[in-house]
Amino acid sequence: MMQQHNYKKNLMMSGSAKGVLFGAVTVVMLAIIGSFFVPQPWLPWLDNLHWTVSSGASFILTWIGYRQAYPEQREPRRWFLLGIGSYFVGQLCWDIQSAIGWNPFPAPADFFYLMLGPCCILGLLSALKLHLSHAKLTAAKLDMAVMTIAVIGLILLIYLGRQSDSNALQLLVLVFYPAGLLSAACFALLLVPFLRLRLQWGWLLLLGGLALEGGIWMQWNLNVIDQVNIDGSLLNHVFSASDLLLGLGAMHWMATSSSNHTYIRICQGIQRAIPLMAMLIAISTIYFMMMDTTTPIAKSIALGSCLSIIALAMVRQSILLAESERLLTAEQLIEEGQMRYQHLAHHDILTGLPNRLLFQDRLTHALALSARNNNRVGMLFIDIDHFKNINDSLGHVIGDELLVAIVERLKLRIREQDTFARLGGDEFVLLIEQLQNASEAATIASNLLEALKTPFHLSGNCEVVISASIGISVCPEDTQDATQLIRNADSAMYRAKDTGRNRYQFYTEELTQRAQERLMTESRLRQAIRDKAFVLHYQPIYTKGEDGGAPSIFSCECLIRWQQDDGSLIYPDLFIPCAEETGLIIPIGEWVLDHACAQLAEWDARLPDNTLSMAVNISARHFCDANFVMTVHEVLKRHAIAPARLIIEITENAVMDRMDIAIPTLETLVRTGVRIALDDFGTGHSSLAKLKTLPIHALKIDREFVKDIPDSTDDMQLAASIIRMAQGLHLQTVAEGVETQEQYDFLAQAGCDKFQGYLLSRPVTAEKIYTLLAASAELATA
Repeated sequence: MMQQHNYKKNLMMSGSAKGVLFGAVTVVMLAIIGSFFVPQPWLPWLDNLHWTVSSGASFILTWIGYRQAYPEQREPRRWFLLGIGSYFVGQLCWDIQSAIGWNPFPAPADFFYLMLGPCCILGLLSALKLHLSHAKLTAAKLDMAVMTIAVIGLILLIYLGRQSDSNALQLLVLVFYPAGLLSAACFALLLVPFLRLRLQWGWLLLLGGLALEGGIWMQWNLNVIDQVNIDGSLLNHVFSASDLLLGLGAMHWMATSSSNHTYIRICQGIQRAIPLMAMLIAISTIYFMMMDTTTPIAKSIALGSCLSIIALAMVRQSILLAESERLLTAEQLIEEGQMRYQHLAHHDILTGLPNRLLFQDRLTHALALSARNNNRVGMLFIDIDHFKNINDSLGHVIGDELLVAIVERLKLRIREQDTFARLGGDEFVLLIEQLQNASEAATIASNLLEALKTPFHLSGNCEVVISASIGISVCPEDTQDATQLIRNADSAMYRAKDTGRNRYQFYTEELTQRAQERLMTESRLRQAIRDKAFVLHYQPIYTKGEDGGAPSIFSCECLIRWQQDDGSLIYPDLFIPCAEETGLIIPIGEWVLDHACAQLAEWDARLPDNTLSMAVNISARHFCDANFVMTVHEVLKRHAIAPARLIIEITENAVMDRMDIAIPTLETLVRTGVRIALDDFGTGHSSLAKLKTLPIHALKIDREFVKDIPDSTDDMQLAASIIRMAQGLHLQTVAEGVETQEQYDFLAQAGCDKFQGYLLSRPVTAEKIYTLLAASAELATA
């Protein structure tokens, strides 16, 4: 549609173009009519008049077309403009020569006239360069050379048969006039099969103008050789017509390829026939020149033309043959690439195992055969225990090397007819076809676990000992559905992890019930988010009193509760894991952040001197949310809370699992003034080297290290060590789960900065926090 629109727009003539064309046609017609009535001496002047007007109009039309051209049309039209402009300059030179009576041959006018043909050839050649490969472009140039040699040979045949006093230079100029224009016309014809050119008016007018101009110049030169007076003749009038055709053709030129399949096949056939046509031209040239017995040199010219045409045709065929071989090689490479693509599309890049897509296909096929032949199918879901720790501690390169080594070792324990696939990360599945009984699946799982017991020796003298958890599901006993079979094995694998890892576990109905409960919890959570069925409770965090005084409230940690229709509350440990798995923790976390800051703003409004900070727990999922930092900024701005009064609490494992994402996010928050606390410290797998790189302000000692104080000397030493380490890193410490006075006294004496637990306050409502703050304010002013 766009090409058709461009073509129609290209054919539309502006008002100025129409005026130029109408004026030129009028002058030419008047000059032609006048040639029948004026005396003989006036005829040369009339001829010069309509030649000058028509060539000038042609130049103006070409200039208008060049100015209106689309970018891809400009290069050809630029050459057309140069050629037609040179022709117009030649006509002006001829007018001056005629006026002063100076007509040598060749003259300056001849030089400019002769530029028309070569410039048009270069313009057509530039159109070819935009669309053809190097080999096809070379073939087109050779075809052009064949046509040019043939045209020159035929012109020489015609000219040499005439008796003339012309010297070699004059004969060369006489030949070059029609040869350049007719060669350009032949080149315009060649564009059709090579570009599969649509036969548009611009091309037809240009071709007609070049052919007519070349033919007229040939006849003109013959008349000059024969010394025939042609002033005011019809031949002279046709010059003006051909000039106007050239101008219109150059103005409307477009190289638009056809998409018609039949037309394309015809063009391809013509391309293949070009060498045969070249041979026919060579034979015709030989025949006509050999028939000329009056000019001895004609036979030499015939032989030279013939040999040149044959040589060029052979070179052309050699180039196209090489191009065909190159294309054949390219097709083979493409076919090989497609085969590699198919392999990569269905196999894991790292291990070479079938991927999820291929595994699903084979599983569907296996279940269909099982239903038809009443056979069992076993599904083993294999997960490497603690693989993330290996990746984090030794690096992903070693982790990948370990995965490859695991696969190579397990493949030695797997039958060829079974399918071993990698689903992603450290998760693998094994499809066992024609399983005899469940015990056979257990035996295979035991063999796989046994194979992994031997340590793996990796690069850099690294020795790694690993284990795996395997879940087993059997068809048809558990299910006959492919998706459900994988889910069942997955559930059984998680059960194996829960019961101690490094073991296998068969799927049971109990696991299905747990999965259904998770789905139901997810559905209810989504509804709770829509209904905003959550409330916040707040547990104060205290600083120790000065000089043995009573501790004072410093901040609050907000704790979410899920409120049921009957008014009862569900605590976070029962629904947050589901929210983490499903991603619902993102909207829940945003709700908590917004309501906590809103509550802090409300306390500020009721207690103008309030300096309480608010601690908000953030999930690891939030670090993967690109909008998290912006959300924090917007909430603080919306409620007019100073960033330093917001404490983001993030668990130790959440930071260590995704340090590449967590650290930049934490650094951005810290730069804005938000404070960061590392929650549940001591239960994760952080190292001192990693800890000192974290942009944090406080460590929260996990309750596991506090609950047995003072009964456990180990816990007392561990807690004291954490406090000393934090002090060495210039970090505040917050002890969680402080429930007895003995615990408080020990931790305070060890240098702990802040305390949180039932001894000081349980989580309470916002109103009770306000009462505590109001009481503290009264004591401070008393």
